[in-house]
Amino acid sequence: MILNKTSKKKANKATIAGTIIPIEKNKNSSLNRISIRTADGKEYSVDYSGLGKELVNFIHKKVEINGAIKERLDGRKIVIINSYKILEENNEEEVVCT
Repeated sequence: MILNKTSKKKANKATIAGTIIPIEKNKNSSLNRISIRTADGKEYSVDYSGLGKELVNFIHKKVEINGAIKERLDGRKIVIINSYKILEENNEEEVVCT
């Protein structure tokens, strides 16, 4: 039997701005999971499908993402990224990916 760890609610589309942070490493010290932490302290786990994998290269950088947010049964929020912008300190675009 396979249990679904996400709620059956439909994903909400959103734009989130925050800093990419490492969450979990595997045995080889490679990142397993990253999150985006917003200025108000909310944290969104990044789904590694599609563009999510690319954000591993931008740890501790500020980012603005567009995507869909799903909430797991345990309350953790997961963002599926449709597009992103890596921001410089002065909030100018550095990298744009759609």
